Amino acid sequence: MNKVMCETNFILISTIIDKRKGKYEDNLYNAAMEVCLVNLYNFMREKNSHLRKTYVVIESRGAKEDKSIELAFRRICDGHNSLKTNFPFEILIKKKDANSTGLQFADLCARPIGRNHLDFNNSERKLNRAFEVLKLKFYCEGGRLNVGNNYLNYGLNILPEK
Repeated sequence: MNKVMCETNFILISTIIDKRKGKYEDNLYNAAMEVCLVNLYNFMREKNSHLRKTYVVIESRGAKEDKSIELAFRRICDGHNSLKTNFPFEILIKKKDANSTGLQFADLCARPIGRNHLDFNNSERKLNRAFEVLKLKFYCEGGRLNVGNNYLNYGLNILPEK
């Protein structure tokens, strides 16, 4: 699996929700989505593609949850975000059985990212080889020249913030 991840060309933008950090005023999932969409927009602006319609695929969680996430998504894209900018993103909500390659990649990335965060301050921390591969895929400050460095608060965010 590491070989597939290494050889596949993709940019990773992710947000960790650390529930150990206590209460948060807003919906953490909506906040995480905003952070990811802002970083996606910044990445696309860097590539001069920020005006192109872009589809964002989100895994379905159920009818009620899907409506809520779509409303939050549209609100963020309508300028209710930290950049106060409209985003040209369209939401596609897909069920797991759609067998989307993108959703499968997201699933493969989520656990190593979360595990690395949870184990970060553990004195018996072992090398997380899967995360070491993913570290080279994160969106970074300064673009691909800084791959593997300067990805915090660009390709990898942690909520709630300290």
